[in-house]
Amino acid sequence: MLGELTFRFQNILDGDGFGVAITGLAIVFTSLALITLAIGAMPKVLAALEGFLPPEQEHHAAPATKPSNDDETIAVAIGFAMYTKSKDL
Repeated sequence: MLGELTFRFQNILDGDGFGVAITGLAIVFTSLALITLAIGAMPKVLAALEGFLPPEQEHHAAPATKPSNDDETIAVAIGFAMYTKSKDL
């Protein structure tokens, strides 16, 4: 159906497979090396840019307070009372 599938190094040489593999390995190695260098240089770049960037401003606004609502506490108390009542029966 698909014909005979055979593995021979001559087929790889005929299709320039080793050249393609070496090129791919070189591209991946170069990319990973550049990413590593960029990550390693990032602290120095950020330290150099610190003088040009404005300082962070702290927010002094008071945190929003949640309105006092006892509904949740009452619901828990009712649930506990119903649970203990059912255990007594």
